[in-house]
Amino acid sequence: MYSSIDSLDDPRLDPYRDLKKTNWTRDSDWFIAEGRWVVRRLLESSYQVLSVLLADSAVASFRAHIPARTQVLVLPAELVSQLVGFQFHAGVIACGRRVKHTSVANFPQVLTAQSSTLMACPHTVLPDNLGSIIRVATAFGADAMLVGDRSTDPFSRRTVRVSMGNIFQLPMIEPVSLSDTLQTLRRDHSFRIVAATGSPNATPLPFPRPAARIVLLLGNEAHGLDPELVAMSDVEVSIPMSGSTDSLNVATAAAVLLYQFTRVG
Repeated sequence: MYSSIDSLDDPRLDPYRDLKKTNWTRDSDWFIAEGRWVVRRLLESSYQVLSVLLADSAVASFRAHIPARTQVLVLPAELVSQLVGFQFHAGVIACGRRVKHTSVANFPQVLTAQSSTLMACPHTVLPDNLGSIIRVATAFGADAMLVGDRSTDPFSRRTVRVSMGNIFQLPMIEPVSLSDTLQTLRRDHSFRIVAATGSPNATPLPFPRPAARIVLLLGNEAHGLDPELVAMSDVEVSIPMSGSTDSLNVATAAAVLLYQFTRVG
């Protein structure tokens, strides 16, 4: 269902207004996906698509990727940049319906699988880092991600874009209490909690997977993991480094650790 729009006053454009100023969507029931690949992955996912906004110059090349009965709003290219608040060259953007899951029980396959790998980000502040972790988690076959309430919004426009739309493939869980969820996973579902730290007490890689079901805890960019989360873990692991380097970007560390636990052992 295509609608050509020539006025920025049209209320159907409201989700796309001034996106540079409205990147925080945690309290909204929608999210924004931008760019051709990200929007394609949204359209191919189970998420409800509220609308797709196309610059008139992008209609011919993108039309084949849009399912029938999707609401498509077509706007002159010069007006798209005025609407979103920055120079937008991709010409393709979409608005999806957010579904907020607060319990791993929403994904029973994660709890009943013989082998399961969960990522947990209690306090990842930067959208670029969280988006990269989501992309890494999907690439290495993680089964779900737990995002603490002190982390950036996993459905912020920047996080979704940096994830390259992989967020639409990975179960996202935003528990009310991450620590309670971790305790439940260990007590009731035989998960082992693996904390990534730089502590001298941590066991350096290569380190065999400690259990068939694990939760990999990643720390905050500046301060690492809170002591109480480290204390509740079953094992601490670290990545050996050479020279004066004492830490890695959290997304890079996630890739190394996931490769070890999902591809090596």
